[in-house]
Amino acid sequence: MGYQHGGINVWLSGAPKCVIPMVHTGAVDRIILLPGEKGRLEADFVSVCTERGTVVIHHSETFECTRIFQSPCGPLTSLIWDSQTDYAYTVSGSAGNLWHIPTCRLERVIHDVSAISEGPERRNLLTSPKIGPVIIDRIAICGRIHFSLIVNVLPLIDTLTQRDACGAPLACRLALSILFSGFNCLDSKIHELLGLPERGFNGGSFSVCTVSAEQSAKYLLAVVLVTKALKPSAGLKYLISTSEVKALSDTLVRSGLIEQSPIPERLIIQALSLLLKVSDPAKKAIRLCIKAASEEMTSQQLQKLFKNLLSMSSEELSIRHWFSVSTRLSEIDVWCYGFFVRMAFLGDMPRSDGIIWKCVLESLGSDASRLTEVLTMQENKKCVLLLLQTLREYYQELSKIVVIDSTPVVDAVATLAFEGEKNNGALAIKTLMSIASVEGNDFIESRLKGWYEQKRSWRPRIIAFFGALIEFAPLQSYHSLPTIMEFLLRALDPHNPNKDERKSCLLPVTQVVRRAVDYLPNVSFLQHLQYLAVGYNDGIVRVINMKTTGIVASFVSHPEKILCVAYSSNHSGHDIAVLSEKMKTIKIWHASRPVGLMGIIFAGQMPEFRLKFVVDIPEIDSAESRERPDLFSMITKCRLRWLSPHCVELSSPWHDRIQLTVD
Repeated sequence: MGYQHGGINVWLSGAPKCVIPMVHTGAVDRIILLPGEKGRLEADFVSVCTERGTVVIHHSETFECTRIFQSPCGPLTSLIWDSQTDYAYTVSGSAGNLWHIPTCRLERVIHDVSAISEGPERRNLLTSPKIGPVIIDRIAICGRIHFSLIVNVLPLIDTLTQRDACGAPLACRLALSILFSGFNCLDSKIHELLGLPERGFNGGSFSVCTVSAEQSAKYLLAVVLVTKALKPSAGLKYLISTSEVKALSDTLVRSGLIEQSPIPERLIIQALSLLLKVSDPAKKAIRLCIKAASEEMTSQQLQKLFKNLLSMSSEELSIRHWFSVSTRLSEIDVWCYGFFVRMAFLGDMPRSDGIIWKCVLESLGSDASRLTEVLTMQENKKCVLLLLQTLREYYQELSKIVVIDSTPVVDAVATLAFEGEKNNGALAIKTLMSIASVEGNDFIESRLKGWYEQKRSWRPRIIAFFGALIEFAPLQSYHSLPTIMEFLLRALDPHNPNKDERKSCLLPVTQVVRRAVDYLPNVSFLQHLQYLAVGYNDGIVRVINMKTTGIVASFVSHPEKILCVAYSSNHSGHDIAVLSEKMKTIKIWHASRPVGLMGIIFAGQMPEFRLKFVVDIPEIDSAESRERPDLFSMITKCRLRWLSPHCVELSSPWHDRIQLTVD
């Protein structure tokens, strides 16, 4: 296993075998198996430091360094191994060194490596068809088999945030059991939760050395991310919050896993760079760490840190090293990174200190006008993507503190969302959804209505935006459903003389209706009649014919907000089950359908819905039932479903699919 300090630790059957210090002058980031070289070179694997461009061949029995190859400069971009001719090419960019492997002799320097191609006997050892969060190499040495684990923490966290820990690949769960075992903050049965019968692999035990003070900040961030990712799993006792991050750091010190608690300034600097690399669920945990670290600092320390951050974010070389950027940065790119750092400091630092607060606002004084200017420069995609990421996280602070009028900024984001290319357009849509969640219903009533009237070419994409908003913010969509329905019905209006516009909006409207049925409990669709039933906040249920956009029926079901609406799949009748937010009774409303040709001809008036049954919901006498959940939980967890013409199923925060008889 390679380390940041350039050393390598070797285990055999789970037991430490040897420690080889300072193999490389930089971090050891690759350990590569050489299955066909044992007979000729007495070597089983090589270690690589891509940052310094060094490659070391290790003896198959003693694991000591036997040969060292060097690229012309760092970083190492390719390691082409030709086992047939016993030559290796260490390539950095367009230049490379040609080495004779057995004698470790530098044959020549190649200034143009474009002519070097891979083949059956010549392969690039640095390439891999798929680099996962955990890479396991199986190596046989001295008749024993041992495994080398390379853990990429960020992909590992992203994997865990997308699924339950038990559903993660075995390699991910194995890495967790080794790297993050022995914490008092986690359940002692974490290995059972991860689906591993024993700690380690096949009964072998692994040991992890104490993390140095220099690396303690990164390790603490990794532990916080893993704990946050494992939080949904049953059996975990530790819940991440701002006040508990410090306790977690103390636990790691007492457990001997880190040498000392990380310095707050160093933790904040490393956490800021992580915000641009991790997924959205992990960003919340990172921001909690930043807030926890800032609370430990005095006003003078915060001022000094802010000046240091301003200096670091104003120089190209400093930014490239800080955020691991390999390409050169333009002046606009440097400003964008600086804007991100200033907004992150504004969003996550304590606001009780007036002096530091004033310094931050002064540094952001001229950013608003330039922000709009850069957002309109679509040809510079890299900086636009960075600004969109910044706005997604910190639009609330920008709109309420930094700028007086955010309309120019939001209009620029909307232009990217509804006119931009794939990368910019997709991220701009996500940014608009974050803006909508901050502004609430005013975003739909004011901004979207204005764009819909003024930009006819945007209309299909604006309609499609509602589908994404329903999935992203179901609670806000629940409150804004009347306005959303106005947009949908207007887009399908058969009296619209612009047939091309109506045709282009047909597919987006269909997708929005499908999303609404899937994510909003107060929307139900009857396929064979193309009827859409919608429950509103005033207790009214409206039935809409999506073919004609006309209202088929409208009736008052409850005196309070409608929570759930469900159409019966029984074609012989026309039944709708309705549940209000008080969740006392389910009302079954019935309207008979006209039968036969004459019935259809003479059925001129709208069908009249009448109350057919009232189904009482059983009360649950428990502590949980007395604590009424928030509306978001009720919208996401409450569902009504017809099982038969005489039975409905109710799911809620208190009910786990109870079946109720309709008669």
